[in-house]
Amino acid sequence: EAEADAEAEADVEARADTPDPSGRGPFLGGALPRELEEALGRAEAGERFDEEQLRVLYGYAHHEPDDLRGHLVLARAFMANGWYTAARERYEHLLELDEAASRDPRVLTDLIEIIHRGDAQLDPTWPLLRRYWGADALPAVRAARAEATWPRSRILDRLIRRIELAFSAR
Repeated sequence: EAEADAEAEADVEARADTPDPSGRGPFLGGALPRELEEALGRAEAGERFDEEQLRVLYGYAHHEPDDLRGHLVLARAFMANGWYTAARERYEHLLELDEAASRDPRVLTDLIEIIHRGDAQLDPTWPLLRRYWGADALPAVRAARAEATWPRSRILDRLIRRIELAFSAR
């Protein structure tokens, strides 16, 4: 069992460090199980997920709890449905499973988008940004801020100030 755990951890690390020509991130750039591939394509197209489609993703994540890909696709399905709290909670679970998930660029940009959606998302999402990205999140937040319009831009201004204050003395 320890050998299987070591192999799984090595596989996660290898995927996280492998260049990704697909643009899908280090965990989703390779071959995927059919149900994940179909769902990821739907999420990338911005299509909403119905109850049955979500049931398939929940089933995969439940039966393969250590496979980060299932959690990533489920979080992206939640984003496509506009379920930002559910997406944040799934990303939080994913990051708790394996910090290497922070290397997937969509995780950070989705969390910034979640914060951008409303003041109520800043406080529960901030600890994730602080813990897993720290000051490294600042360029992505500033890029999102550059494209944001008022009044939603105010929340990204607040996030930038939080990051600057939290990491300025370091």
